Parts: sequence; structure tokens; C-alpha cells
Amino acid sequence: VQAVVLLLALARSQGQALTLLTPLNNSASWYPFPHFTWNCSAASTNEYVIEVSIDPSFKALIAGDTINGVACRYFAMQPLLPNRYFWRVRSDNQASLINSLTITTVSQTITIPASDNWSDLQSHLAAAYAMPGSTRIVFASAANNEYRITPPSSLLTFLNLSNVNDVYLDGNHQRFNFSLPTAFSLATDSSRIVIANFTFDIHPLPYTALRVRTLTATTAIVTTEPGHPLPDSLAAFLNNGIAELMTSSTRRVKRNGPLLVGYVNVSRLPACPSLGQYELGPGDICFQLTLTDKSAAVAVDDIIVVDPRLATGLEAQGGSSAAWVDNVLYACSNECLTSQNHEQLAILNTSLIRLPERYLAANNGGHNHHSMAIAPWIAGSTFMNTGDDICHVSGLVLSVFDVLNSTTARLQRSLPDVYASHHAGDLHLTVGDVLSFYHLAEGHLLQRNTIVSMTGPMRVGDKHVTTVTFATALDSRIVPGFIGSPVNTSITQLFDESRTANRLVFRYNKVMNGRRVALLAKGSRALIEHNTVVGTGGGAVELWNAPYEGLCAHDYLIRHNVWQDVNQLDRTSAPLWIVAFASNAGADYCHSNVLVVNNTVSSGPGPVFLVSQVVNLTIISNNVTRCQSDPSPMVQQTDASNVQVHDNVVVKSSAADLCIKALN
Repeated sequence: VQAVVLLLALARSQGQALTLLTPLNNSASWYPFPHFTWNCSAASTNEYVIEVSIDPSFKALIAGDTINGVACRYFAMQPLLPNRYFWRVRSDNQASLINSLTITTVSQTITIPASDNWSDLQSHLAAAYAMPGSTRIVFASAANNEYRITPPSSLLTFLNLSNVNDVYLDGNHQRFNFSLPTAFSLATDSSRIVIANFTFDIHPLPYTALRVRTLTATTAIVTTEPGHPLPDSLAAFLNNGIAELMTSSTRRVKRNGPLLVGYVNVSRLPACPSLGQYELGPGDICFQLTLTDKSAAVAVDDIIVVDPRLATGLEAQGGSSAAWVDNVLYACSNECLTSQNHEQLAILNTSLIRLPERYLAANNGGHNHHSMAIAPWIAGSTFMNTGDDICHVSGLVLSVFDVLNSTTARLQRSLPDVYASHHAGDLHLTVGDVLSFYHLAEGHLLQRNTIVSMTGPMRVGDKHVTTVTFATALDSRIVPGFIGSPVNTSITQLFDESRTANRLVFRYNKVMNGRRVALLAKGSRALIEHNTVVGTGGGAVELWNAPYEGLCAHDYLIRHNVWQDVNQLDRTSAPLWIVAFASNAGADYCHSNVLVVNNTVSSGPGPVFLVSQVVNLTIISNNVTRCQSDPSPMVQQTDASNVQVHDNVVVKSSAADLCIKALN
């Protein structure tokens, strides 16, 4: 009581008290990862200290941190054990009241008997999901702590939760090794789901790595790298048609190599031909393939990595409050960690790890998170060797089906909106949402308009449409149509500004050797701090509008990160790249209010900061190591406004990895 009185007095003396938003005061829940949120100015100049304790005087803290004003939210890294907790937030000139919450015990704990039989495991899981109240499901210890599971067919989902709530799945630090490409978990329209303490793997691997032994024009003879499946063991390897080019010494993309190479006509040879210094043993098998694209970039000893997109790792579609905690994923046959329309996702100490003999941990991107109001909180994890971007966060594009009158239009899903396609066209729109109407071909924002009413979705022909009435007249330049594949840039793009993965938090992560971008992000308000990025094919942070995922980035704080030897590919990019694609010179400024401060960068050659279509960008107090003979500017800007660059420390070096792009 005394502590509450003292804090009230402090709040009154410092000005208006901060308002604590969630969890509600005196609320109770079994869910051990509450999402702490509070109101704030959203300014990057403000820092907030959150403290969580079982003692109302806060003499001993259970959890807490300092969080910048662009986020104003917090997840603890470890689950809160059953108890009553007190929490408060303060800044330099404001303080909150003290709120309390109670974490209760789960209703029951169910143990899944150790088994390698898929059907038995699914039967036990289904019964556990159906239990009333909240359930902790613990997998029993298996021999050698490993479940070796053969699914009945490929592309099935192991932990399949549809309209299931209040479940804590505890893998008990067991390794779950699947013999076919398998989705590890899919939570559809499910809430308060914890997936913790799992190690997931797939073997045989869902990708393959082929070493080029000889190369004549566009014909390559290749052998399979140790521990990798033969290219004719999976139809998807033969038919994928595109591959990544890597080097065995670094297990990274080939420096100065292309994003992709094309191939066809993979065939097994009756015998391996004489390969000179690469004489093979009688048990070795050789394959021949034809390179169709970027063949000039391929050389003998390069590694061609074929990684078809098959089944995702951990996925959340719809619902809210999933937490993926203390997990390790060694192999994913598609995107490893993905979500759409799922709110309050916490990814904590959940890592994608490339084992030493392998080239990839994920066939596709490490993360893809789209079209939620609040972006995931991603912290304390290691993400290695993905077949595309390490992390991509954005809103998915919508389109106009038709315009009914000056203020009313019917809207529809576009590719690749998986959720709407499975939910009768549900676009997750809400009255009050602000939609951006964007002309991709010219890079112009046609208008921003607010939803005042809506009905649907309803079926019109083969489409599901939602009828939306807007606050003001619709722009006459809007072009209706379905945005499919390939993308039609003449059709007007729509992005729901309220659902573009806003308030992203990406902090204390280690990123290594992804094929393209470490973090590609859009939306309003992001906190990107204390991350280490090494050896990616693209930039450490890139802000740009992809054809289907957008749109712009606003109010970003990028600080205290380390970026080393990034931008490896032969690709326009930089350690920090800000751009609006398809924009003409003089097009609208897409991005705004980006602060880049106290980062350490050692990468080259080329600009460190490559920026355009941005207004109010500040680059300050960064430590940069560059090639001493690099003629490019540290900051290269076009069509940008109010770019402030000062107090950066630049060290010149003659190191080969800073000065020469094509080292291998």
C-alpha cells in the first residue's frame, strides 16, 4: 500500500501518469506470456522502464527492461510462474500506477507417451486438445531423447490446432525427427498457444546440395554433398528449376553471385566420368544438369543448393497470443516461422540452426509475418542459413473488385493471402481502418481513406468480396482487378495501414548467412536493436515495398546493432537500404522518420546507407569501417528529404573483404 501511495505521488509530481493498457488490472489468466502494453508518445526520444515483481514495493524484479517509445510494449523472455504479479512503467517525466495480474495454474497436465507412431501421437494430441479449461501437454522422454517419426505422407502437420485455445505444448527438450517434409505446427484461429522446448528436424533433408565437378558451357556434372539426398530422390528437386549458389568453405551464398540460378534436365549418369583431380570412388553417383539462367556465375566447386518450398515450420493463422519459446529448428522444408492475421505473437529464444555438415536450416525464409495489427516480438534468437530473407514483416496487398459509387467499393483478396482464401474472403478489415491506395507502377500514393462501414464478405462469381464505404470520395484513378502472379502493376494496390505489422520489435538476435535480407520490414513504429548480422546475401535492414507485401516504413528506430560482411550477392543493396520500388524520380516519399544511431558497420564495397523515397532520416553516431579506396559515398541518397548525417566515425581499411566484392 505504501509503495502504491509513493508511486501515485511520484506520478502526480512528474505530470500526467502513464496509462497501463494490458493486461487489465487485477486480471487473472493461466497464460504465462502476458503482453504488457502502455500508452506513450511513440517518440524515439522517450525511454520507458517496465518492472515486474511479486513484491508491490519492487525490491526484487522477476522481469523488466528499458523499452523505447516506438514500441511501448513488452514480453518477458521466460514464462511467469503461477503467482500474483505487480507491474509498473516509468520514464524521465512520467510514471504509471501499479497494476497487478495473477498467473494461475493450468487446469490439467497431460503426458503424451513416447512413440514413433504418427497415428498414436495424433490420437493422444487430439484428446488433449479437447480437454476443458487450460491444458499443459508434455511429451514423455524417448530413447536417446529423440522421436523418429514417419508420417503417412508428406506435407502433413504434426501439431495441428484448429479453433483450439489455452494449450501449452511442452516438447520436454526432445528431438522430433521426421522422415518426410512435415509442417511442425499450425495454429488456425487459435489463441493462447505456447510451443516450448522442442527440437525439430527432417531427415532425409528437404533440400539437397550439389557440388559442381565439371562445367562445359551450360552443362554441369555434379555430385551430392555428404549427408544430402540424391537429386532424383524427390520429385521437387528435379522440378524446382531454381537454386541457390553457395560455397562450401563459408556455407554462405557465393560472394558476388546471383540471387538464383536456373536449371533443367537433371539426369543420373550411368557412371561418373573421369574428373581429373576429382576422381571418385566406385560408390559415387554423378548427375548431369543444364543451367538455364546465370550460368556464367557458376564455377567448378560451387555448391548448387536446391530448396523447394514444401511445408512450413511453426505457423499461426488468425487468433492471438501464441508464444514460441526455447525451440530449435534444424531443418524446415519451407518458411520456418510464419504468421498471418495473428496478434501478439512472441518468438523468444527460438532458433534456426544450421548443423555443421549442412548448408541450410530453412528452404525458404526464416520468418514471414504479415497483416497483423501488432507485429511479432522477436528476441534472443539465432537465425542461420535460410533460403530467402531471414525475416520479412509487412501487410499483404488487397485489391478493388469494383467501384459502386463515389465512396463505396468492393474489395477482394489478392495473392498470396492464404488466410482469406481459406476463410471465405475474410480480409480482417475493421471500421476505422485507414487504407492506402497505391499505384505501384508509378510509385504514387493515390489516397488514404478511412472505412466508415462495411458488409460481407459475400460471394460474387468465383470471388469473395467485402463492400466498404469510405469517409471521402474515392480517387478517380483507382484501377480495379485481381493482383495475381505475375503481379499486374497497373492494378491499384491497397494496404490496410492498421494491419501492416506495426510496432515490430526485433532485438538481441543473431543473424548469420541468410540468402538475402536479414530483416525486411514495413509498417509503422519498429524497434530494431542489439542485433548482430553477419554474412547475409542482402542488407542487414532493408525497407521497401515488395510486389505483394508492403507498403512503407514510418517511425523506425535502428540502434546498437552490429552489421558485418553483409550484402554478399551481386545485387543492388547496402547494409541499410531504403527504397520504394517502381518509383519514378520525384515520386511520393514512401518512408518517413527513421533514426539510425550507434550501430557498428563493417562491410563493403559500396555505400553503407543507400536511401531514397524517404523523408526525415537521421544517421548519427555510427561506427563504420570501409575500404580506403572505395569511391562510393558512405550515404548515397536520391529523392530523399531532410537526411541528417553527423557524428559518425569512419575508419578506412584495406581488408580484402571490404574492398573486393568477388573474393570467391
